[in-house]
Amino acid sequence: MNELEINRKKYCLPILLLCLFLIVFPKGGFKAGAVPLTFGYMLLALFFLISLVGILLRKERVIRSNIIIVIFSTIPFQILILLNFYSNGVSNLGMAISMIASFIFLPWAMIMVFEYYLNKMSYSYLFKMIKWSVFIIAIYGIFLFLYFQATGKYFEIPYLTVNIDDAGTLTDKYNMRGDISKLISTYNNGNIYGISLLIILPLYSYLENSKVKKIIVNLSIVLTLSRTVWVGLFIYYLLKIVYINKSKIKAVLFGIVGISGFFFAITKLLDLMQMNSSFILDSSMGGRSEQFQLLKSIGLFSYVPFDGIGEITYVFILEFFGVIGIIFFTLAMCTPIILHFMKFNSFSKSEYKKSLVSGLIIYLLISCSDGAVQYIPVMVFYWFVVGLLLSGNPDFKTTVVNHDTINKVKSKSRKRLLPKIVWSK
Repeated sequence: MNELEINRKKYCLPILLLCLFLIVFPKGGFKAGAVPLTFGYMLLALFFLISLVGILLRKERVIRSNIIIVIFSTIPFQILILLNFYSNGVSNLGMAISMIASFIFLPWAMIMVFEYYLNKMSYSYLFKMIKWSVFIIAIYGIFLFLYFQATGKYFEIPYLTVNIDDAGTLTDKYNMRGDISKLISTYNNGNIYGISLLIILPLYSYLENSKVKKIIVNLSIVLTLSRTVWVGLFIYYLLKIVYINKSKIKAVLFGIVGISGFFFAITKLLDLMQMNSSFILDSSMGGRSEQFQLLKSIGLFSYVPFDGIGEITYVFILEFFGVIGIIFFTLAMCTPIILHFMKFNSFSKSEYKKSLVSGLIIYLLISCSDGAVQYIPVMVFYWFVVGLLLSGNPDFKTTVVNHDTINKVKSKSRKRLLPKIVWSK
């Protein structure tokens, strides 16, 4: 049995559990006061500690330079978060903990710790679990969408599809368009579901060969009835045409017309269902336009107690962290994308890597409307995709590669990277 086969078996259980409770049942858990404790985040913390101990016990650890660059790019914003919490105070403890988890714990976990294993393991089982997990939540989401329209209530499984303390409250989570519910799947909110899936949709579409399954997943995204998510889906297909597949200009124009026609058809379908479709062209952006009033009092630093990041991510970063905060936030979120386009990653020209970076770009663009940045599991998806993007591991999607071949590919890729750093005990 070669090293790849051993690694595949060793990582199967952690991958299965993490996919199950971060993708399929991300809201499963309970609350400690106002703080949601989900099984997925608890498992993530447990595996992080186990992985960290395993890495520290090794005699040496090779840290590639692009990892160092990305980690250092996150540190200024992390320090600013802690300083602002200390100096300005916190008015919403749950949101403050979420901020620490999203921008301090997750980057270190996904980039410095789990990336070590991402760089070693075969992706075949990981990709298989991602494909099945996404398809399952899409199917369940469509079932729940139809179930609600027929019964007027949600089917819930406490501790799994819904946090036990949120049971019976899903209609209060901004999920209604008149008498019709958005598709929410196990994510308890249509926007959170759509935004999370948009981050990994390019990767899923690359991995999945079944056109029927792709259509089902895309349909589930459309049925979120979220303008933000629809725009994100439009951006994805635009990137697919002009960047991922690099089609000719005629194909680009055809694609844009086709996508526009698709959303026009959705509008007409809503009208036929006697549902008010005016929300699509709502000039107030669903009440978000009022959030721009916060920009009137923005300074270099912020002195406002932290209360949580609202829909328009960049406006609220300015509100709670000032101009210096938006600079540090942009640096942290965009550095992996910048490194990708600087070709520091030897696989950056592959469709696989292009799909990963497209998911990050889509998220940063739709965050101008709604980033759901503090809601589980959005940032897990974002930093996980960053980890895959930074990894020097080749794509295992379609071929079985033997150990010698992998060594040759990795040794060739390292020549294109900046100098390596070795930590020794």
